This record gives sequence, C-alpha cells and structure tokens, in this order.
Amino acid sequence: MKRKILSALRAISPRLAERVARLGRRVSSAAPSADSGDRTTQLEAAVERLTTEVRELREEIDESRRDALRIAELTDIVERRLAKDGE
Repeated sequence: MKRKILSALRAISPRLAERVARLGRRVSSAAPSADSGDRTTQLEAAVERLTTEVRELREEIDESRRDALRIAELTDIVERRLAKDGE
C-alpha cells in the first residue's frame, strides 16, 4: 500500500514524493518497531493529505494561468482599440 501511494505521489510531484520518502526513512529509523502499523497508517494519511494538497495547488495554478491568459487577451483588445482611436 505504501509503495502504491508513493508511486502515485511520484507521478504527481516527484520532489514531494522524495521528501515524504526521506521523512518516512527518518521516522522508521527513529521509532521503535513495535508500533510500525501505527506509523504506517500515519504516513499513509500524511501522504494522502499531501497528495490532496498538491492536487489542489495544481488546480489553483492552472486557474491562475487561465486568468493570466484572459488578462493578456483583454489587454490586446484594449491596446488595439486605443490604437484605432488614435489614428
């Protein structure tokens, strides 16, 4: 399960996936092995939460790009009309 989640995260954001993997290795080496099920569950929840956040951020970035494109189009229209009026 953990590998599937990390694989999905790598597809979305390789850099973030690497950070999560490093965090998992640090937690694994620091914590006792008796509660490894709990740690795995917590890491899976953290990865899922981070994956959701990355997806939301990407959606916001795409929306900002669309807005910027629309602003550029409107600026072109205004410039052309102002140039026409100036002639």
